[in-house]
Amino acid sequence: TLLSTLELLLDKFPVAGIETEQFIAIRGKQQQVKKIMFSDIAWIQAEGNYSFVFTATKVKHVRKKTLKEYLKELDSRFIRVHKAYIINRNYAQRIDLGNKQITVADTIIPLGRAYRSELDILLEQRN
Repeated sequence: TLLSTLELLLDKFPVAGIETEQFIAIRGKQQQVKKIMFSDIAWIQAEGNYSFVFTATKVKHVRKKTLKEYLKELDSRFIRVHKAYIINRNYAQRIDLGNKQITVADTIIPLGRAYRSELDILLEQRN
């Protein structure tokens, strides 16, 4: 559709502008485009080619984008902790290595074995 094509073009060729904070654009209800600021994103969960962007207040937004594509777009405060999850390290409240879980904005997110090195970087930066 036209809206999907325009969204893909904007992702590949962002419009130059003066923005003080970075954001992602998500199409909401009735085809309205919403800006979700990076600082408001708590975690992103993937299911196939679709992703669910959760804010700190647990508002869920859907976008057709893979986590791999998100990692190219997001800044250093976001790390991948599981094959299906990216978290905003600013919202990480508790890390339970025994149960391989991270609590982000009062939600338990699994920690993937392959992404443990990413978590070690997070722990070093907190100290």
